[in-house]
Amino acid sequence: MDPLQTPMKILIIGATGYVAQHLIDSLVVDGVGSSLISACRTLPGKLAFTEVGKYVRVDFSQSRSDVAEQLTAVFAAERPSIIVNCAAQSSLGVCEKDPTAAFCANCPLGLLDAL
Repeated sequence: MDPLQTPMKILIIGATGYVAQHLIDSLVVDGVGSSLISACRTLPGKLAFTEVGKYVRVDFSQSRSDVAEQLTAVFAAERPSIIVNCAAQSSLGVCEKDPTAAFCANCPLGLLDAL
């Protein structure tokens, strides 16, 4: 298949977060919602957007190797053209309570390993 004819797939990591939801809303308005792959720790149930093509579960609070393994599987299965990382833990209280999980979310070394 001609690469120029292949539909573009956009993988948005951290899809349930504030920034990602606004990005997804904009992409849906632009008509590319069906090409979105949204990766999030908990699969959506109460999100404002429903026009997203696919959801996959990725948990950045797990170990670096577990995250890399999850993302490697997503990359192989979905073959995204564009990857946007919006995953983060921005709550200071949560970060102070579990600094290891906060580091994993905010410094996504597993994502770098998977790339």
